[in-house]
Amino acid sequence: MQLPLSAEGVRVVSIGSATYVSDDLPDVPAVARTVTDLSELFVERCGVRRDLLTVLVDPESTDEIGAALAAASDAATDVLLVYFAGHGLVHSSGELYLAHSRTSSDPGHIAFSALRYPAVRECLLNSRARSLHVILDCCFAGRAIGTLAPSDVVNTARVDGASVLAAAARDELALAPAEHEHTAFTGAMISYLREGDPDGSPYISMRDVYRHLSIALPSASFPAPQFMTNQNADDLVLCANQAVSGPEGDAIDVVPDVAAQASHKVGLATSLASSIPGLGAIVHYEGWADFNPLPAALMDVDSRVPRTADQLAEILDEWPPSWESRVFAGTALLELARLRPLFARHFRGPILPQGSERSGQAAFEYIKEELGNFEELVRALDGIVEGDRHSRILASENPVDIQSHAREFIDLLERLMSFADRLRSTVIKTRHLRRSADILAHFSDQPIVSITQFIQRYTSELDQTGARIMQGEDLDIRLTIKVDIPQTLSEEFTLAVSKY
Repeated sequence: MQLPLSAEGVRVVSIGSATYVSDDLPDVPAVARTVTDLSELFVERCGVRRDLLTVLVDPESTDEIGAALAAASDAATDVLLVYFAGHGLVHSSGELYLAHSRTSSDPGHIAFSALRYPAVRECLLNSRARSLHVILDCCFAGRAIGTLAPSDVVNTARVDGASVLAAAARDELALAPAEHEHTAFTGAMISYLREGDPDGSPYISMRDVYRHLSIALPSASFPAPQFMTNQNADDLVLCANQAVSGPEGDAIDVVPDVAAQASHKVGLATSLASSIPGLGAIVHYEGWADFNPLPAALMDVDSRVPRTADQLAEILDEWPPSWESRVFAGTALLELARLRPLFARHFRGPILPQGSERSGQAAFEYIKEELGNFEELVRALDGIVEGDRHSRILASENPVDIQSHAREFIDLLERLMSFADRLRSTVIKTRHLRRSADILAHFSDQPIVSITQFIQRYTSELDQTGARIMQGEDLDIRLTIKVDIPQTLSEEFTLAVSKY
């Protein structure tokens, strides 16, 4: 079994501050043992080479920490993982700072004596690593959530993205009980990596760690962890599950070798995926900072766009100025509200495979068929937003056509989510084709998010210009929706299929 963290291009940095010179920061004795034991697990259980692991216990300056981070960032090409345990401080600006042994918590000294977390972020984003991961076991660690912006990671052409796992919310304290040898958060993670879970999968991923801690910590009256991930970063396998026997002969490839694949397979896979990069003509996607914007759109109660069936009926009865746009937006919002349960299921995480099994050529043909179905969905989206169709429908002043036009978007959302759920729930025994199915399902998430964001933006623009609408001004609110499937994701799909 070749684990991803055993690759040459991996770098891991473990940092812990247990003792402090300043009287205003209490020592945290458990941190030293915590950092040491977790670092040993990185080597013994996760396969990290000792010469690729940097351990700093009680660093005395930001320069010392920065030098270690910079060296790891420069060297990493596959995975860069940074772990920190110690005091987290909040500057008057609201930024998170990480304390070292000579840090002072005096508000006037924090900026000079502690490490700005945004500096850590910048260091990571400058790395060539395909996958970035930060684990923070400190107070206020939740302030780091979202700071590895998904759009930043996509723009640097990484395939696997980034994740941040935090021990506490942005205004919450992390705990290190005096009677425990480890901090509460990392101690639970250490136990999980050591012992595994008999009900879990054969390998433990970042996603599995978060899910386990989300149950184990609150049940022990400790803060619930926070997690941010994008692309496929949470799929990163850390180690084998000690409590489960993995399938014989299974392996996880660390560095894909396209040249090693049979040329006819590469050619066929490229042909299968040839339409995917072309989606850029339909889309421009802004990133993953708000992966599911649906709640924000639905919770906005501004009355200028109808949020209830009664409000919509009132507009259709009274025909106020610019009623057409408001009927379109209101119908879309009501239809989105109907999809709440479906959205909740779709964005809760991967669906457990079930039903008939597919492997070998049958699985390959299934992937090929589903790729065709996805291309059909793309054509449907292109047809909905084609040219000036939206403006023409609104100009028709036909309420039936306007409402049908709004429902087209929601119907397509249902089809996209059903497509992704079908792929994720199908049992595919061939490992590389399972990966292909997961990536193909991920393609549909891009237009799903873009459509909901469009409806939110469209509604917001109407609400913000409500006064002008009520004065009879004829506003031209144009429909623009674009979806960008990152080129690197398309390439990974092609590679995964070609390895079959």
